[in-house]
This record gives sequence, structure tokens and C-alpha cells, in this order.
Amino acid sequence: MPKDGIDITKIIDKRGGPSYIFITANADILIVQEAIQTKTVGYITKPIKKADLMEWAELQLAKSQFIRIHRSFIINLLAVEKMSGKSVFINQTKIPISRTHSAKISEYIKNEH
Repeated sequence: MPKDGIDITKIIDKRGGPSYIFITANADILIVQEAIQTKTVGYITKPIKKADLMEWAELQLAKSQFIRIHRSFIINLLAVEKMSGKSVFINQTKIPISRTHSAKISEYIKNEH
């Protein structure tokens, strides 16, 4: 019987399951080192700040497929149905493009067409 999250991930690893992110309040170095031996793609300690999580996600995702368009949104470029003015649409959902990130979207559009 698994005693903690690391034990559960070891079982998942043996079965060929997906990668995962540890989110925990435990920052003990020995536990972090044990967690790193699994298929984890990240180890984040609580409390989590939204900005820190978005920055971490942005670093982990493929730059050729994902782009940050707003302080609250990182999008999969392959899922974009259309772009209109200051927004993109994914699954008919309008997602705003911030002024800070609009140059990246413009550059992407210029290079793709």
C-alpha cells in the first residue's frame, strides 16, 4: 500500500503512466531528491503564487507550440481557431491578448504567413 505521493508516482511510473508535477508544502531536500528520481517534470512548493506557476509553465512548454498572450493565459497555438483584434478564439472562447504580449502574437502571425 502506498504511503505517500512519491510511492504512488513510482507505481504510475512502473505502469508507463504520464508525467506529473508535485505540488506540496514539503521542501525537505531528501524528499525533493526522491521525487526527482520519478518521472516528475516539476516540484512546486506551497504557497503557490499564480505568477510563479505561469512562469514555470511557460518555461516547460514547447516554445514552438505554446505562447503567453496575457498574464493569465498561455495558449496552444495549434488550438487557435481565429484571431481578431486583441483576442484569440479557442473552442469558440474569446481569450484576450494583453498589450504586453501583443508583439509576440504579431511576430508569430508575420512568421507563419
